[in-house]
Amino acid sequence: MKLQRVFNSFHWFGTVTLAVLLVPSFRYVHLPLQFDWPLYLESFWGFNLVCACGLAYLFQVLESPKTAFDWILKPSTSQKLPSEALFSITIVSLYFFIGFVLVLCYNDVIASLRFDGSQDFALNKTDSYLLFGTTVTAIAHWILKNGPHGVRSISGFIYLVTSPVVSAGIIFLTFREGRSVAIRLAGCMLTAYYLSLMVFYLFPTTGPYYLCPIHATGMTPVLDLFRSHGRPQMIKLDYFIGFPSMHVGAPAILLWYMRRYSRSAIFLTSLLALLLPSIVILEEHYILDIIGGWCVALVAIAFVEWPSPLRDVLSRDLILSAKHPI
Repeated sequence: MKLQRVFNSFHWFGTVTLAVLLVPSFRYVHLPLQFDWPLYLESFWGFNLVCACGLAYLFQVLESPKTAFDWILKPSTSQKLPSEALFSITIVSLYFFIGFVLVLCYNDVIASLRFDGSQDFALNKTDSYLLFGTTVTAIAHWILKNGPHGVRSISGFIYLVTSPVVSAGIIFLTFREGRSVAIRLAGCMLTAYYLSLMVFYLFPTTGPYYLCPIHATGMTPVLDLFRSHGRPQMIKLDYFIGFPSMHVGAPAILLWYMRRYSRSAIFLTSLLALLLPSIVILEEHYILDIIGGWCVALVAIAFVEWPSPLRDVLSRDLILSAKHPI
């Protein structure tokens, strides 16, 4: 039981530990304690929230098109009023927001300490074996040259959607199943992010775009600054972690928590299927990053649902099926 609690509480312990050590860590690597809060709030509580609400409603329409508003007017039995569900969404979202900002902060801390670009050459070489001599960059350039017009813009849109889809899952599951399930989803996401930070410290890689001489991205100048032992003036929405890919891991985790809702699960599976070629076209991740994203998602789910996720989930699903027939 003690080991079970350790695994289940990993994300709580990780959040508290990262928060306590934030200032000493920044002092140690000489990073400024200045954050672009307007950008954080605009991105997470503005654009992200609006898109998340739309996607959450899409999930509801897919599952119960004839009762599309019942999930708001008649939330789960554990929350008798819509206001209670909204309060739960705010609490869970705030926890996820705090954890994600901490990930952004330590992402910069680790890059300051460890990033030099050498590991990217190693992963690019590994990719060439996995892809029988070619690389993600070579494939991306061929598609952009020979593919239809606008393929890059479409890929960018698909890649961007993976961020609000996580918040959409939090909203949907809070109304459908209550705060406890939503907080487990958020905790599982943060567990995966914290594990990714650990891997990033051991293998500080960012993605094929960094090795591509013609790929324009806002991340490259910041990474070059870290390589030359410089420091940014403010911590923004910089996210460098390439291996493992949380752009794959996050929707994979959400898919697991949404697997009971078959139509939404099909939608998420389709999104993942479109995401994989989009990642290649944008040169955001190596093939090994994608494999690592699936692995870290599985480990995070095992942590949060330890020791017997299948047994616990099946019993929960039977109860929910009786209460909320679809």
